[in-house]
Amino acid sequence: RITVNEVPTPPIITQPTINICQNDNSPISISAIGDNLRWYRNDDSFIIQSNTFDPVTMGEINTASSGSTTFKVSQVKNNCESDFSTITVEVQALPNTSAINGLNTICAGTQGVIYSVTEVAGHIYTWNLSGGGTISSGQGTSSIAINWNSNTSGIANYTLSVLEEDETGCVDTQVDLIITVNPVPNVSFTGIVASYSSSDINSYELTGTPTGGTFYGRGVSFNTTTSKYEFAPSEAGTGAIPIGYRFETT
Repeated sequence: RITVNEVPTPPIITQPTINICQNDNSPISISAIGDNLRWYRNDDSFIIQSNTFDPVTMGEINTASSGSTTFKVSQVKNNCESDFSTITVEVQALPNTSAINGLNTICAGTQGVIYSVTEVAGHIYTWNLSGGGTISSGQGTSSIAINWNSNTSGIANYTLSVLEEDETGCVDTQVDLIITVNPVPNVSFTGIVASYSSSDINSYELTGTPTGGTFYGRGVSFNTTTSKYEFAPSEAGTGAIPIGYRFETT
């Protein structure tokens, strides 16, 4: 008497495509519904008999580069092996985040300064600022605005970073920008009083703090001999005359 066993149907695949991220070597488990599952490479070479299969841990997938790898699986019942079902593992390329665009030197207290990276539709951008200010708008998008604090007592460096995540959940390496925040100087000057006669032909030397700034206003000139700014009332005219001193940090 000869018993002829029925060839089983191919295993049922509930997840025909599995996505993993480039350079992610975390273990994965692929499976199918069936008995005594046998796993094969796409060229039909045998890999392992097991109900689950981890192609990453077993070195069947190179996660260093993007691409797809197809595996075949059969089931065995009563010594009869079914035809194959297939499962494809897709190694998704990481997003390629651009450099951060924006000022890397800023004055304390500056508001609404824009920083951005090249936008890719559907991607999520997570920004982080190490200190010195707050992200006022744009979190989650490719462009943000920062309000810098006004209480910086000295020159300080802060790091602005962004992580870009694509639709599959893959995240690129963090991109950083070092930003130098300069304190706003306390500016003052001496050398003049509140009122003068328009007939006063004297010149009064002006001294600004910090040094290196620029005086402006009617009757103000730079003496190339003394390398000092001077105020001449007789050249200023009459009325309320604004005289100022401007100093800019680099």
